[in-house]
Amino acid sequence: DVSPRDAFDLLGESNGSLVDLDYETSGLFKGDGGRVRAVGFSTGKNTFVVNAEAHQDLPKLMKWFLKSKIPKTAYNSAFEIRWSLEEFGVAPNNLVHDPMLLHYLLDENTSRDLESVASQYLKADRWGIEGLMLEKGWDYATIPYESLVHYCGMDASWTWRLAKYFDRLPEMGGVEYPRALYRELLELARLCAELEITGIKLDKKWAKRID
Repeated sequence: DVSPRDAFDLLGESNGSLVDLDYETSGLFKGDGGRVRAVGFSTGKNTFVVNAEAHQDLPKLMKWFLKSKIPKTAYNSAFEIRWSLEEFGVAPNNLVHDPMLLHYLLDENTSRDLESVASQYLKADRWGIEGLMLEKGWDYATIPYESLVHYCGMDASWTWRLAKYFDRLPEMGGVEYPRALYRELLELARLCAELEITGIKLDKKWAKRID
């Protein structure tokens, strides 16, 4: 748990290497009253979380980071892109990895939640907090930050590790994946995030005819 100032210093120490971005929010959509509660980062060397509800200067850090050329990864990047746009007005620049999308190219028939993929490829132990939330009667809006911060950090850390693992996969004798298609999926995730914000225009008469 660090301040935006400390996060800025730690991100600067990444020296342009890959950084993971992870939001923990009170709901799925800002339009439904959701808000960013925590922002997690992982550089591989360091994993750290900023309490979004406690630091009014967080937007300054986020706008700098999102605009920067630092290579970024995110799990289910459409979610992080949408919240970046809605909360800070900036889409993540140089987003080069999304392990969830890449996992789909490698194995479309197995679970794609982060814990399952990290367990499948990196033998990660489970770190989810759903059981604790059920026991305490918490949801993502009411879970104490002290419990949320560890979960956010674990998400960020394992996403970073998966991104690096998948990046080295062909070199390790693993399955070669279609890199051109992967790049197209990353761009499609950005488009999907923008569509979720702006919506689409629907021809109701046409839709009724084909219903």
